[in-house]
Amino acid sequence: MKLTNHEFTGTCRVIITGGPGFGKSSLVGHLIRMGYRGFPEVARELIQDGFQAPIHQQNYPSNDDFFKQIYRNRMQHYEACHPGEICFYDRALPDSLAFFRFMNRRPPDFLVKAIAHHPYYQQVFITPPWESLCKKDPVRRESFNEAVEIHQLIVQVYKELKYELVEVPLTGTGERTKYLLSRINPEVIGLQNGK
Repeated sequence: MKLTNHEFTGTCRVIITGGPGFGKSSLVGHLIRMGYRGFPEVARELIQDGFQAPIHQQNYPSNDDFFKQIYRNRMQHYEACHPGEICFYDRALPDSLAFFRFMNRRPPDFLVKAIAHHPYYQQVFITPPWESLCKKDPVRRESFNEAVEIHQLIVQVYKELKYELVEVPLTGTGERTKYLLSRINPEVIGLQNGK
């Protein structure tokens, strides 16, 4: 499975990803507060709404309601970014492949097909492992070692899909945001500024 169409087309969907607990959600939240359009992490919202995360459960089917709802929500977020907009995503469709690999499960065909037909901005920003930042909470239950393993699988997936991975530095959220925006094509940033 390969993606070939990552060219800028007037709609810019920028992915921010990485292992659990490495600061990607803080980065997306900061961009939203700056006035950019952003979409939060789907899985966290679902768990907060009462869904049971299957990542630590045995014998969970790959096509259960949790994964289907993640897919539906991510598709809705993808389609919600209109022509002429720049949108930032806290994870995206390809991330699901990494989580299926982490659980040693085969991804559903509808997910694989959707990834192949829904390209994002060529550069994918990734928050690297940061142990002092990685803390468990009622939603995030992965250990640091598990978070690193997931991170490595995410890197693997995006490289296979031919995206250019840009590692965000281990600095404060404000500095990370400046770095990210400095790496995006000025033509794309112009969308936000109405140029």
